[in-house]
Amino acid sequence: MAPFGWMEAVEPLLGYIPPPLYIFAGALVGFTIGLTGVGGGSLMTPILILLFEIPPGVAVGTDLIYATLTKSSGIYFHNRQRTIYWPVVLSRCLGSIPAALLTVAPTSGRSGPTTST
Repeated sequence: MAPFGWMEAVEPLLGYIPPPLYIFAGALVGFTIGLTGVGGGSLMTPILILLFEIPPGVAVGTDLIYATLTKSSGIYFHNRQRTIYWPVVLSRCLGSIPAALLTVAPTSGRSGPTTST
């Protein structure tokens, strides 16, 4: 069975969680990140699971998409200001990308709570 699409995962949640609460949670996390520099995933994922009662797998996937979008804008602006040391980025990618692929490969065929019927 294929994993949930984003609409299938979101539609049941829209009935009982008001969008302003999502906006407030996002603003609170963004404000805290701005003050502390703590990663958003360590704040938003538990909020999605505990406060909004979103299944953990969906919460992690949702947070990953959000992080990708926000980090992409950060890359753009930091690159314009020339505050990225690209050799370090490349060396980190050379280690982390293969390690992530090796870690995900053995578990990619397993079904979890968000993929079972």
